[in-house]
Amino acid sequence: MQRISLEIYTSALEAVNIITDIVDHKVELSIPAGSVLLDNILNLKIILAQAKKVGKEVDFVTDDEFGKNLIDILRGEKDEVVVGESMVKSNPARLPIALKLPSMRFPVTRLPKIALDFRKLGLVIPVAIVLMVVLGFLFLSRQHKAEVTLYFSPQVLTKSVGVKVGDGLKTDLDKKVLAGLKIAGSIDRSLTSASTGIELEGEKAKGKVTLYNSILEAVIVKKGTQLTYKTKDLLYVYTTQEEVTVPAGVNTLAIITKGTAEVSVMAEAIGSAYNIKKDKELSVKGYKSSELTASSAEDFKGGSSKEVKVVTQADLTKLEQDLIAYVLKSPANALKTRVLAGYALVDKSERVTSKNVVLNNKVGDKKDQFGGSITAQVEGLSYSRNELADFMGKLSQNVVPQGFEFHSYNKDLQVDILGNTEKTVLSPTEADLQVTFKFFITPKINKQKVFDKIAGLSVEDAVNELDKISDITRTELNLKPNFLFFKKVPTKESAVDIQIKIEE
Repeated sequence: MQRISLEIYTSALEAVNIITDIVDHKVELSIPAGSVLLDNILNLKIILAQAKKVGKEVDFVTDDEFGKNLIDILRGEKDEVVVGESMVKSNPARLPIALKLPSMRFPVTRLPKIALDFRKLGLVIPVAIVLMVVLGFLFLSRQHKAEVTLYFSPQVLTKSVGVKVGDGLKTDLDKKVLAGLKIAGSIDRSLTSASTGIELEGEKAKGKVTLYNSILEAVIVKKGTQLTYKTKDLLYVYTTQEEVTVPAGVNTLAIITKGTAEVSVMAEAIGSAYNIKKDKELSVKGYKSSELTASSAEDFKGGSSKEVKVVTQADLTKLEQDLIAYVLKSPANALKTRVLAGYALVDKSERVTSKNVVLNNKVGDKKDQFGGSITAQVEGLSYSRNELADFMGKLSQNVVPQGFEFHSYNKDLQVDILGNTEKTVLSPTEADLQVTFKFFITPKINKQKVFDKIAGLSVEDAVNELDKISDITRTELNLKPNFLFFKKVPTKESAVDIQIKIEE
C-alpha cells in the first residue's frame, strides 16, 4: 500500500488524478485537518467511486475530528447510497467500497441525499468552538506587545574644535579635516565721476588802432608787434595782424605833426574784457611813448569766454583707485551666485587673482563727466553645511562623558574664521575654522535590566518601577491589545519595545 499526503486545498478531482497515476492498486490518502475534502462526505464517496473505476482500493486517514466522524460514518453505513446513476452497498469492515460508476457526470440537481449520524456530529460543534477560542487566544498572545518610553530632561554639552577645510582634501574625522571646494567668479563694475579741471574757451577780440609816429623818419611796424592796454593793475595785450609803415613826423616851427597809420590788431587771449572802447591809448612794444603810440580807432568786438570742465590726471587716478577699492571691498559679491546649494562660503577667504581697469577718457578731454570700468577674477573657499554638521555629529559621539550616551546633536553650528597667522591659514584653497557645536546626552540605560524589572508586572506596578530610574522625568507604558488576559507586561523580551526620548 502506498501512502499519499494531500494538501489542505486538494479537491476530489485532483485526488482522483493523483490516485490514477500511482502504480500500487492500494492507496492510503492522508487528509490534513481543515481540508476541503472534509467539507462534505460526498467528496470521499466520489474518490472511492473513481478509484474503483480505475481498479484502485482507497483508504482514508486524518487527524481532523470532524473528518474522523465522516470516515466513521462512511465505514458504518449498511444501506445503499446513490451516487450518480449507480447503486452501491457500503462495506463497514474495510474501505474502499466497490462503487460502480458508468461516467463522471455529477449534475448538482441529481446529487443524492446523504444520511448523517447527528449523534456523532453533535461532538463537532463544541470541539470547533474550543478550537476557535484556543486559536484566538494564541493569535492574540502573539500580538501582545508593550511600548515603554522613558523621558529625560535634555542635557546639553557645548564643544569647540578647530577644523581645517581645504580644496582637494578628504574628510578625516581623526585629523579634524573637512573636504572643501574652491570656487571662482568675476566682478564687472563701471563708475562715472565729475571732472575737476576748468578751462576757458571762447573768441579773441578784434579791432583797429591808429599809430602815431613822432619820429622825424618813417617807422615800419612789423606784423605781430605787441600793443598793450593798461587799466588799473590789468594789462591787455594785442598783436598787429599785418605790417604797416607809419610816416615820419613833420617839424614845423618847433611843432611836430605826427605821422599816422591804421593797422588791424587781435587780442592775445580770449575774453570779453578785451573788447575795449574807441580812443583807448595803447603802448607799442619797443618804442617810447614819445616816439610811437597807438589808440583804438573803434570799439573792439568779438571777445568772449566761458569755463569748460576738463579731465585731469588726478581725476583719472582717483577713478582707477575707486574701481579697485570696490573690488577689494566686496570680492564675495562675485562668488555668491557661484556657491553650490547647501554650501557656505568661508568668510574672508576671497582673493582677487587678476583685474583689468579701462578708463574711457584721457587728460584734457572736455567732459563734465567721465567714466571707467573694471573686470576682476575672484576665488574663494566653500564647504558643505550638511557635511560639516554630520562631521560634528560624529565627533560629538566621541566626547560623551562616562555614564552617559549620545542622543542627538544640533545642526545649528557657529563657525568662526581664525584668520591668516603664523599657525593658521585663510586662503581660497585652505582655511582654519573654529566650530562650536551642541549635542544632547542622556543617562546610559541598560534596557535588559529595565525589562527584567517590569516583565510580567501590571501597568501600575511597572510604571512605579520605571519611575525609580534616576533622572527620569516621566514614563509612558502602552499595552497592545489591552483587554481580557493581556493586562500585564509581556514576559517575552522581543515583545517589549523600550525607547529613550528627550523631554522637549
